[in-house]
Amino acid sequence: GNRFEAIEAGGKAEIAGVLGGSGQIQTSSARARARRALDAYAEDLEATGPGFADYARAVRYDLDRMIGETQLPPDRICRRLTALGADHPRFGYVRANAAGAMLELRTLPGFQPARSAPYCPIWALARAGQTPERAIRQLAAFPNGQRFVLVARARPTGVAGYAAARHFVTDMLVIGETDASATVYAADPGLQAEAVGTACRICPRESCALRTEDPISG
Repeated sequence: GNRFEAIEAGGKAEIAGVLGGSGQIQTSSARARARRALDAYAEDLEATGPGFADYARAVRYDLDRMIGETQLPPDRICRRLTALGADHPRFGYVRANAAGAMLELRTLPGFQPARSAPYCPIWALARAGQTPERAIRQLAAFPNGQRFVLVARARPTGVAGYAAARHFVTDMLVIGETDASATVYAADPGLQAEAVGTACRICPRESCALRTEDPISG
């Protein structure tokens, strides 16, 4: 929106003006959250450079390739993908830890899971740890009838060293099935859709073998 366009034009120096000109931010906590989001956006924009959008299109939004060629952190690349213009595919983004907690969430129409609830155990996000540092793809069919391509990639975090346990976080891109046709993750005819939900407590798939909680009724 206009807030991001101003920062793209003027960088971090524009953030104070953007916050001051917004009539929608009413509380100090909301202002702090907005400041953090705009700071992160400006830092991501500066780190990836002005040619990132064209580069991403040229490599068809291949996450593994972009990580290898740019040496940028996966979460930074994912956040930048969610902020590209209307002539690019629309991306959602989830970053989660091994305990199932969502650390970051950027939604899309039709994909709006609750940040405070455990995510669906059928998502590619839940299995990416089996193949660390390699993206896996899933065509997911949600109860609302919408289908998304999920691209998840687990990576180690923290300090590595002798006898130090490896801890992982997982980054997951969410792409509408139609938009995915412009990416390397296009849902080809042989890719079978998996029935998924958002969180067990609000999922209507009562016969799911991986359900851990009864759905809320009434």
